Amino acid sequence: IAKLIFCWDFTVTHERAVKLKQKNLSTEIRENLSEIRQENVKLTLNQQLIRFSAHLAAWVVSTGVAVACCVAVYYLAENNSEFLKSHRNPGAVLLLPFLVSCISLAVPRLYSLFRLVERYEMPRHEVYTLLIRNIFLKISIIGILCYYWLNIVAQAGEECWETLIGQEIYRLLLMDFVFSLADSFLGEFLRRLIGMQFITSSGLQEFDIARNVLELIYAQTLVWIGTFFCPLLPFIQMITLFIMFYVKNISLMMNFQPPSKAWRASQMMTFFIFLLFFPSFTGVLCTLAITIWRLKPSADCGPFRGLPFFINSIYGWIDTLSKRPSYLWVVWIYRNLIGSVHFFFILTLIVLIITYLYWQITEGRKIMIRLLHEQIINEGKDKMFLIEKLTKLQDVEKRANTSSFIPGRRDVEQPDPLHVREQDAACDLRLRRSVQEENPET
Repeated sequence: IAKLIFCWDFTVTHERAVKLKQKNLSTEIRENLSEIRQENVKLTLNQQLIRFSAHLAAWVVSTGVAVACCVAVYYLAENNSEFLKSHRNPGAVLLLPFLVSCISLAVPRLYSLFRLVERYEMPRHEVYTLLIRNIFLKISIIGILCYYWLNIVAQAGEECWETLIGQEIYRLLLMDFVFSLADSFLGEFLRRLIGMQFITSSGLQEFDIARNVLELIYAQTLVWIGTFFCPLLPFIQMITLFIMFYVKNISLMMNFQPPSKAWRASQMMTFFIFLLFFPSFTGVLCTLAITIWRLKPSADCGPFRGLPFFINSIYGWIDTLSKRPSYLWVVWIYRNLIGSVHFFFILTLIVLIITYLYWQITEGRKIMIRLLHEQIINEGKDKMFLIEKLTKLQDVEKRANTSSFIPGRRDVEQPDPLHVREQDAACDLRLRRSVQEENPET
């Protein structure tokens, strides 16, 4: 509290920046008060058992739902080729993307309803739980689809199987975009009408941060996988994200209300970035590594046709450059740096050293922040002490002025006759001087 009250940044002078700073301070105060209130809550043994049972039941149900969805996706993907051969309807190719998009839209909302039973007091805990459940669901579905693409589609002997995988990923992204638009225009708008017109006790819904972040991570993972099979896919995703940003912005302002419980969004950013890196980006690297080093390209189409593996294209390119004297420096870089195990060992060692140094710098900054925080608190206590001293001095001066005012009032009520004559003589003298200054001749 001392930090928030006595440490205003006076370098902030712009009106918009000042209002933003005030909102940040208000949010931080509400976050601190929410955590302090949670720390003061003490539950009985029965209440703790009831809460633990509710959490355990929610986890069992959520895990069972995720497993059932993954089994349904795997069964449909495994039989997708036979289904497409027996159904010549062009819309049949959208069955698998439709099922995946329905699961991605409905199941996270089911997970959000579990908070009515679990009743987390800390908003961060609720967001962490939703993120873990949603990331388990979505990454499992993407893993099953990758297994289907790399082990069934690629090994089925289909012509241009790379194109088939690119088309599947394109349909998934397009269907996800259509479902997101429909959810924003219809689902969230209808929920607003129900909360405002029919069930007024529920009110407007709160913005689900975990679900929307996971939708972005899911779409980004598909784009990373599909870039190898469909190079124009990132451009298409840029257009869809541009449209969805403004759609979500309008829907957020019209159909949602601010969260009732304050939570530290700045601390969640690190967790969001970690989710984007570890399950998403790392999984994509493993998938592409298996594709490049272990799968055989199509024999009749594509830029890699006729090669035993995708990586052989790089080997052939290096052999071609080695016959041209002007490009020998490229061959040297590849053989001594990119293709050298020792170089990657040294590079890994350098990265570990830099990571350790940054970790030490971070720890030192944490210690400095703690010391500065303690110094700020002490300065606030000093200011409170000085304010108390000033208040006491003002009270003493007020009492002294009150006691000296009473005798003075008695002197005014009974003036001395000699003092009155002196005042009359002084007035007469000032009058004569003023007359002389105005009329010197007189």
